[in-house]
Formats: sequence, C-alpha cells, structure tokens
Amino acid sequence: MKPNNQKQDSFRLRGSFFTLSAMELYSADIDSIDEQLTKNIALAPRFFEKAPLVIDLEKINGKIPNLSTLKQLLEKHNLIPVAVCSSKKAHQTAAHKAGLGILTANAPAPQAETIPNQTKETETDDHQKEVEAAPHYEAKNHGLVIRHAVRSGQQIYARGGDLTVLASVSTGAEILADGNIHIYGTLRGRAFAGASGDTDAMIFCHSLQAELVSIAGHYQLNEKIDSNYLNKRTVTHLQDERLLIDLLD
Repeated sequence: MKPNNQKQDSFRLRGSFFTLSAMELYSADIDSIDEQLTKNIALAPRFFEKAPLVIDLEKINGKIPNLSTLKQLLEKHNLIPVAVCSSKKAHQTAAHKAGLGILTANAPAPQAETIPNQTKETETDDHQKEVEAAPHYEAKNHGLVIRHAVRSGQQIYARGGDLTVLASVSTGAEILADGNIHIYGTLRGRAFAGASGDTDAMIFCHSLQAELVSIAGHYQLNEKIDSNYLNKRTVTHLQDERLLIDLLD
C-alpha cells in the first residue's frame, strides 16, 4: 500500500452567520461617546467585556468621528471593534484606513444586536431601552431551570433558550436568556430576554420590582416603570420597537 502523501488543507473558508453587537452612531463627538459608553458599560460590564462590535454609520448625519480615535476609545473600554457598516464610499475608505472591516446594510452580513446607548435610549410613556448580562450558569439550545433564589452578584445565562427561575431574583443579580424569561417569584434584579436579538421574547414574573428589564436591547429602568405595574404579576414585551409592560392579573 502506497502512503498517502496528499497534504491536508490548513484551513477552509466558508460562509457564516454570527450575531454581533452594533454601535449605531448619531454623533461624531468622541467625548460624548466616551461618557455614554462609560455609563452604559457600568450597567453590564461582563456583557461587554471583549465583545466584538460593529460601528454602524448609516444614520449619522454630516461628519463622522475619526475612526482610528474611535477604535482606540472602544478598545480602552475593553470592546473589540471589527467593522464599519456603511454604504458610503467615504466611510468605507475611512474604515479601511483605520484597519476595520466593511459591511453594508444590503449585504447578508451579521445581524446587529443593539447595545445600551450604544443602544439608543428612546423614551416612551414608561418604556425605554438597554441590553446586558454576564454568564455564570449557561444552557445551550435547551432551556435552563434554576430551582433556587438568584443572589446578588450572580449572573445566569440561558444561551439559545428560555430561562425559568422557580424562586426570586435578588437586587444586584443578573439573568439573561436568548429566549423568554419566566420568574416564579419576585424580580428585583436585572432581566434580559432576547439577548441575541429575538424581538418576540418576553419576561414573565410574579412580582415586578426589577432594577431593569430588557428585550432584545430595548430596556427600561426601575424609576421609569409605572407604579401600577410594581409588585404585580406582569409580562414585558416589545411592540413596534417599544418596551411594554402588561398586567397578567
């Protein structure tokens, strides 16, 4: 038998699809961007740690920031800028000079998930936006059931499925799911459903006292939650890109 001398390939290039976070810029003011990033990353530090990020320039009017400077700023905040999304030639040229990849809105590029103010914070009646979380427990593809209380400082992530907590979620705790979140107790911490961008995800809880609730990047802080919903059985969901809270009773 003759030995097989055919050299094995070192790699294979293939098409792929990944969900990436996107910073949708509206201003070229680096100081303002820095200030807003600092505030929003403080809400969810572990979620943003080493996170790849697309800089979306499609909605910015007029001058864009110096992309090399912006890249350095994002890296300072422990983010990893990977590409610029824009159909404008000037933006693409600037991205190339900054060592960033180029995506266009019409291309079958990774679908962007908005992130806190980097997530654009739109105020509606008692509805606002954000994203976050950090893995502690992880469940892939199937749902994750937690049978005990989630204590302050804990982070639980149900990756690829729903999260069910059969007890309460304490202040300072963070729970995250790519699908729905069900809490059979009091939600006092932060809950992030649809973390990979599922806008149909919902948050159900027996008593709402949350520090923050978020669906697919749209968030609402405790002080903005209407008092009529506090301490009640509720469902939080999205409708026309607005975060809504309804009573279940």
